[in-house]
Amino acid sequence: MEWDRTTVILLGLCAIVIAAVVYALGPRRRTGGFAYQAAGPLLTRAEYGAFCWLQRAVGTRACVFAKVRLADLVKVKEAFLSPRDRMRALGYIAQKHVDFVVATRRGDVLFALEVDDRSHCRRDRRERDAFVNEVFEMANLRLVRVRPGRLDESAALRQEIAKLDARKGEG
Repeated sequence: MEWDRTTVILLGLCAIVIAAVVYALGPRRRTGGFAYQAAGPLLTRAEYGAFCWLQRAVGTRACVFAKVRLADLVKVKEAFLSPRDRMRALGYIAQKHVDFVVATRRGDVLFALEVDDRSHCRRDRRERDAFVNEVFEMANLRLVRVRPGRLDESAALRQEIAKLDARKGEG
Protein backbone atom coordinates (compact mmCIF):
# COMPACT_ATOMS: atom_id res chain seq x y z
CA MET A 1 0.00 0.00 0.00
CA GLU A 2 1.31 3.40 -0.92
CA TRP A 3 0.47 6.47 1.15
CA ASP A 4 0.17 9.87 -0.37
CA ARG A 5 2.25 12.76 0.80
CA THR A 6 -0.59 14.43 2.77
CA THR A 7 -1.24 11.26 4.82
CA VAL A 8 2.43 10.92 5.71
CA ILE A 9 2.59 14.57 6.78
CA LEU A 10 -0.59 14.23 8.89
CA LEU A 11 0.71 11.05 10.56
CA GLY A 12 4.02 12.79 11.29
CA LEU A 13 2.24 15.80 12.79
CA CYS A 14 0.06 13.51 14.91
CA ALA A 15 3.16 11.71 16.18
CA ILE A 16 4.78 15.06 17.06
CA VAL A 17 1.63 16.27 18.88
CA ILE A 18 1.31 13.01 20.82
CA ALA A 19 5.00 13.14 21.79
CA ALA A 20 4.62 16.76 22.91
CA VAL A 21 1.56 15.94 25.03
CA VAL A 22 3.27 12.94 26.63
CA TYR A 23 6.35 15.05 27.34
CA ALA A 24 4.29 17.92 28.78
CA LEU A 25 2.14 15.71 30.98
CA GLY A 26 4.89 13.35 32.16
CA PRO A 27 6.68 15.63 34.66
CA ARG A 28 3.41 17.11 35.91
CA ARG A 29 2.12 13.67 36.73
CA ARG A 30 5.21 12.99 38.86
CA THR A 31 4.98 16.35 40.68
CA GLY A 32 1.26 16.22 41.34
CA GLY A 33 0.58 18.82 38.66
CA PHE A 34 2.42 21.56 40.56
CA ALA A 35 5.26 23.70 39.24
CA TYR A 36 8.38 24.26 41.34
CA GLN A 37 11.23 26.73 41.26
CA ALA A 38 14.34 27.45 43.30
CA ALA A 39 13.54 29.27 46.54
CA GLY A 40 16.71 31.32 46.67
CA PRO A 41 19.24 31.47 49.50
CA LEU A 42 18.78 28.94 52.29
CA LEU A 43 19.57 31.52 54.97
CA THR A 44 18.57 35.15 55.44
CA ARG A 45 21.37 37.68 55.89
CA ALA A 46 20.92 37.58 59.68
CA GLU A 47 20.86 33.78 59.72
CA TYR A 48 23.96 33.59 57.54
CA GLY A 49 25.82 35.91 59.92
CA ALA A 50 24.73 33.75 62.85
CA PHE A 51 25.78 30.59 61.00
CA CYS A 52 29.28 31.95 60.33
CA TRP A 53 29.65 33.08 63.95
CA LEU A 54 28.42 29.74 65.26
CA GLN A 55 30.70 27.76 62.93
CA ARG A 56 33.73 29.72 64.18
CA ALA A 57 32.69 29.35 67.82
CA VAL A 58 32.08 25.61 67.55
CA GLY A 59 35.13 24.91 65.39
CA THR A 60 35.84 21.23 64.90
CA ARG A 61 34.32 20.23 68.24
CA ALA A 62 30.84 19.77 66.73
CA CYS A 63 28.82 20.18 63.53
CA VAL A 64 26.36 22.97 62.75
CA PHE A 65 23.26 22.13 60.74
CA ALA A 66 20.90 24.76 59.33
CA LYS A 67 17.11 24.71 58.96
CA VAL A 68 16.40 21.43 60.73
CA ARG A 69 12.78 20.29 60.96
CA LEU A 70 11.37 19.66 64.42
CA ALA A 71 10.22 16.26 63.14
CA ASP A 72 13.89 15.39 62.60
CA LEU A 73 14.70 16.28 66.21
CA VAL A 74 11.72 14.91 68.14
CA LYS A 75 9.16 12.19 67.64
CA VAL A 76 5.56 11.87 68.70
CA LYS A 77 4.95 9.74 71.79
CA GLU A 78 2.44 7.35 70.28
CA ALA A 79 1.19 5.60 73.40
CA PHE A 80 -2.61 5.81 73.65
CA LEU A 81 -2.95 7.96 70.50
CA SER A 82 -5.29 7.13 67.68
CA PRO A 83 -3.76 7.07 64.17
CA ARG A 84 -5.57 10.32 63.42
CA ASP A 85 -4.15 12.05 66.52
CA ARG A 86 -0.66 10.75 65.69
CA MET A 87 -0.90 12.34 62.25
CA ARG A 88 -2.16 15.61 63.75
CA ALA A 89 0.69 15.67 66.27
CA LEU A 90 3.20 14.94 63.51
CA GLY A 91 1.65 17.72 61.42
CA TYR A 92 2.41 20.23 64.17
CA ILE A 93 6.14 19.46 64.05
CA ALA A 94 6.66 18.41 60.42
CA GLN A 95 6.35 21.91 59.00
CA LYS A 96 8.36 23.79 61.59
CA HIS A 97 12.11 24.08 61.83
CA VAL A 98 14.78 25.64 64.02
CA ASP A 99 17.47 27.83 62.53
CA PHE A 100 20.47 25.76 63.66
CA VAL A 101 21.29 22.53 65.43
CA VAL A 102 24.70 21.85 66.94
CA ALA A 103 25.44 18.14 67.07
CA THR A 104 28.30 15.74 67.61
CA ARG A 105 30.01 14.40 64.52
CA ARG A 106 27.93 11.24 64.80
CA GLY A 107 24.74 13.33 64.87
CA ASP A 108 23.74 13.44 68.54
CA VAL A 109 21.95 16.73 69.17
CA LEU A 110 23.71 18.98 71.67
CA PHE A 111 21.52 22.08 71.38
CA ALA A 112 19.46 24.10 68.92
CA LEU A 113 19.67 27.80 68.19
CA GLU A 114 16.92 30.16 67.08
CA VAL A 115 17.82 33.62 65.79
CA ASP A 116 14.89 35.78 66.87
CA ASP A 117 14.71 38.72 64.46
CA ARG A 118 11.94 41.33 64.39
CA SER A 119 9.48 38.86 62.84
CA HIS A 120 9.38 37.07 66.21
CA CYS A 121 7.49 40.06 67.63
CA ARG A 122 4.42 39.18 65.55
CA ARG A 123 1.63 37.40 67.40
CA ASP A 124 1.70 34.33 65.13
CA ARG A 125 5.46 33.99 65.61
CA ARG A 126 5.17 34.36 69.40
CA GLU A 127 2.62 31.54 69.41
CA ARG A 128 4.87 29.41 67.21
CA ASP A 129 7.87 30.17 69.45
CA ALA A 130 5.91 29.17 72.57
CA PHE A 131 4.96 25.89 70.88
CA VAL A 132 8.57 25.19 69.86
CA ASN A 133 9.81 26.02 73.39
CA GLU A 134 7.29 23.57 74.84
CA VAL A 135 8.26 20.80 72.40
CA PHE A 136 11.95 21.22 73.24
CA GLU A 137 11.18 21.17 76.95
CA MET A 138 9.09 17.98 76.61
CA ALA A 139 11.85 16.30 74.62
CA ASN A 140 14.48 17.41 77.13
CA LEU A 141 16.46 19.20 74.40
CA ARG A 142 18.22 22.52 74.89
CA LEU A 143 17.03 25.47 72.79
CA VAL A 144 18.88 28.78 72.89
CA ARG A 145 17.29 31.96 71.53
CA VAL A 146 19.43 34.92 70.47
CA ARG A 147 19.00 38.26 68.73
CA PRO A 148 20.69 38.69 65.35
CA GLY A 149 24.17 40.15 65.70
CA ARG A 150 24.12 39.49 69.46
CA LEU A 151 25.27 35.91 69.63
CA ASP A 152 28.46 36.80 71.49
CA GLU A 153 26.38 38.56 74.18
CA SER A 154 24.27 35.47 74.98
CA ALA A 155 25.31 33.86 78.26
CA ALA A 156 23.19 30.79 77.45
CA LEU A 157 24.92 30.33 74.10
CA ARG A 158 28.37 30.81 75.61
CA GLN A 159 27.50 28.19 78.23
CA GLU A 160 26.43 25.64 75.58
CA ILE A 161 29.59 26.24 73.56
CA ALA A 162 31.73 25.86 76.70
CA LYS A 163 30.15 22.43 77.26
CA LEU A 164 31.65 21.28 73.95
CA ASP A 165 35.08 20.92 75.52
CA ALA A 166 33.69 18.55 78.15
CA ARG A 167 32.14 16.44 75.37
CA LYS A 168 35.27 16.40 73.22
CA GLY A 169 35.84 12.66 73.57
CA GLU A 170 32.24 11.75 72.64
CA GLY A 171 32.19 12.90 69.09
